[in-house]
Amino acid sequence: MKLAPFRILGFIVTCAVLFASKITRAELDENQHSPSRRPTPVQLLARLRLFHTANQYTSTLVSHVDSEDCLFLNVFAPSTTKPDDKMAAMVWIHGGGFAFGSSTTYHSGVLATFNDVIVVSINYRLGVLGFFNVPGTDLRGNYGMLDQVLALKWVQANIASFGGDPNRVTIFGESAGGVSVSLHLVSPLSKGLFHRAIMQSGASSTPFFGGKVAEPKQLELFAKVINCSLGPDLVECVRGKAVEDITAAQNGIGYPNYTGSADILVPKVDGDFLPDLPEILFKTGKAHPDIDVITGVTSNEGALFAMMFPPDQIKDGLTRDMFESFLKGGMPSNLNFNKMVEDLTLFEYTNHADPDNKVDIRQMMMDFFTDSGFVAPAILEAKALAKGGRPPYVYVFNHRVVHSRMPEWVGAVHGMEIPFVFGGPFKFISEPLLEMMVTKFSDTEKGMSLYVMKLWTDFAKYGSPNPPDSGPSPVTWPKFTEEEQEYIVLDLKPRLGRRYKADKVAFWNEIVPKVAQFTQAENKETEKQTLKDEL
Repeated sequence: MKLAPFRILGFIVTCAVLFASKITRAELDENQHSPSRRPTPVQLLARLRLFHTANQYTSTLVSHVDSEDCLFLNVFAPSTTKPDDKMAAMVWIHGGGFAFGSSTTYHSGVLATFNDVIVVSINYRLGVLGFFNVPGTDLRGNYGMLDQVLALKWVQANIASFGGDPNRVTIFGESAGGVSVSLHLVSPLSKGLFHRAIMQSGASSTPFFGGKVAEPKQLELFAKVINCSLGPDLVECVRGKAVEDITAAQNGIGYPNYTGSADILVPKVDGDFLPDLPEILFKTGKAHPDIDVITGVTSNEGALFAMMFPPDQIKDGLTRDMFESFLKGGMPSNLNFNKMVEDLTLFEYTNHADPDNKVDIRQMMMDFFTDSGFVAPAILEAKALAKGGRPPYVYVFNHRVVHSRMPEWVGAVHGMEIPFVFGGPFKFISEPLLEMMVTKFSDTEKGMSLYVMKLWTDFAKYGSPNPPDSGPSPVTWPKFTEEEQEYIVLDLKPRLGRRYKADKVAFWNEIVPKVAQFTQAENKETEKQTLKDEL
């Protein structure tokens, strides 16, 4: 298939100093371009065609960067687009655990030109710079989320200048980007800025979400690494540090892992962007009621965590001791972890017919992370949306790339759907994400990518992935209702399913919280009795 010419434009949205100006709610309205004034492009690459080299593309795109403190977004549009075309606009929020990543990793030219949509990819502050919060101070975190809000305001004000329709804006993201989309669904600051949402392998009810405030131990560790005192002067001390020093200190406290042990690096309840825990907001019907939603997972999300082991340790499977050790370090922090929950989880994720089978144990470990971190949170939010009268569309991506660089046991790992969403099989540039995952794509996979792109963009255009005039389709994708809980399996041969992993979903969303709550209450009673005895 020949790709029509397209253009990409890079824009400075705003610039600010560390933890200042643009992060306040009042200035969200001040730091955007006027709707009546077309913004000035940093670079305009008109009529780019297929087969341009990666060096030509990337070096030109990033050649104009005034400051580390500037936030950029990129607009991808078919070159024939006119301001009055009113195409659906799709805003991509990249993943990376809120600690790393960039919009430039995801080239959106194929998605835009094959499907006649405008695609905007945005950047936001990450790690300490984006989410540092100190209880009792004016540093409440979520600066990266406010950056996203600012970008969405920019889109509302300016997308019509590029032929986009401000009344048909879809936000979509994967992993931390999916969590971000989920957070925007319940944030009062994001209301009215978008109309559809796609959450790929990310739900804010996930154990990755950091909770209400930073853990004191994390603040203490960060202060020590950055050479500041943990006290009233911490904020000013950090503000006085160079960006390079802050980044180095962030690396010193580790990546924000599954337990939230580095939770000063992730979104928090701040009373402004996020008034309460996302799970509570979803369950109490606080999600924006007029938003169409797609949410889904890959079938083996947890392989991402297995791949953290050295290849020689994981290739033949895992021992039970290794799994138990990994499990203890990976229990979700929002479950009030205790010995009973640990034992219950080990029992649930054991093949009791052959408990020492290393291959089975490896799969159980991957299933543990897939179920607790991705599937259960996604279904929880899907059920809440359905109960609120806005049933979403749910998918399970189940295809392992034929010419994958990864071992066969990895399967449809976390992020595997991304190349198919962005037209990876048709890309004309070399991308690290693609090079890491695949050597090449088959012709059948090109067809699958066309299918997935059409589902996503039809949804962006019409609010449904199967509009009446969309032509023949392998299956009709039904909405997820409380009763049927139907979903689509995205594979070379798409099919429908019902009640995905229902037993595991019930285990994580119903059984584990009850056990954790019960044991926590029991422990409090024991502590009270001990105190009485001592007195």
